[in-house]
Amino acid sequence: MAYRGIAILAIAALVGGLAACGEASSSSQDEASTAAPSPEDAATTTTEAPATTTTLSPLEERGGVWEGITEFGTFEFTVSPDGTEVTDFDLVYEEGGMTFSVAPQGDVSLPIDEDDFIDLQLGDTVFEVQFSNDGTSASGYLELEVPMTGNFSEEWEVTR
Repeated sequence: MAYRGIAILAIAALVGGLAACGEASSSSQDEASTAAPSPEDAATTTTEAPATTTTLSPLEERGGVWEGITEFGTFEFTVSPDGTEVTDFDLVYEEGGMTFSVAPQGDVSLPIDEDDFIDLQLGDTVFEVQFSNDGTSASGYLELEVPMTGNFSEEWEVTR
């Protein structure tokens, strides 16, 4: 008889526990249903994150590749991402049906001075750059001695 009383208590505890689990399960389902909107509601309650804009400093703004066209050819130079130096330069022109390139040999590390100015001289070629205060445009002067044609010079301007 003592075993029967323990069995009844165990069964009662089991049934009570199951009932409590059912209530907890149903209340967690209710909480879940109130926490997550239905697919139809989700479309109407979606909000967009505010747009973020990154503002670059004038130095960072001028970082990257700059390309220009002159009457005599094209040029391209690269400014470091932090905007403090020119890291590559190439001037391409044609003469007598042949294409020529004026570029420094090896690595380039030409500092841009505090007045936002560069003066690059390669042999008889002079290439000057003056950046705008906001770093979005540059202007300058190109002088090139071409063996068969003579001297060529031109002012140029590039805006990005």
